[in-house]
Amino acid sequence: MARLSLRLALDIVFEMPTDVTMRLAARDEKKALEDLQRQASLVWEEYREELLAYRDAIELPLEHLNAGHTYVAEGDGQILGFCVVLPRPDGDADLDGLFVEPAIWRRGIGRRLVQEAERVAASRGAQWL
Repeated sequence: MARLSLRLALDIVFEMPTDVTMRLAARDEKKALEDLQRQASLVWEEYREELLAYRDAIELPLEHLNAGHTYVAEGDGQILGFCVVLPRPDGDADLDGLFVEPAIWRRGIGRRLVQEAERVAASRGAQWL
């Protein structure tokens, strides 16, 4: 029951924007993206203890930002989620990470990020993601 109460409280604090855009992540957003990944990961009980014990366990490699592999879902000036699409040596691509603000899970942001990852991978010649 506590989880449901938390969910309702988060919904009140974090309203879903009406207009969501996809864009490349900026280098100066590294910390914000790592914080979002940490928040999304802390929801899962099996990871919580280790993540709380090792605050540096989550690190978004700067080269993923510099090389244009990280994409952000943004609404009303807020980062709602992000994904990392890495090229593979065989020409295909890996969806290396996908994280969404927990307060807005199950509202289509993850799906939009997967669609963006598919678009990016295809534009780079990948047949598989």
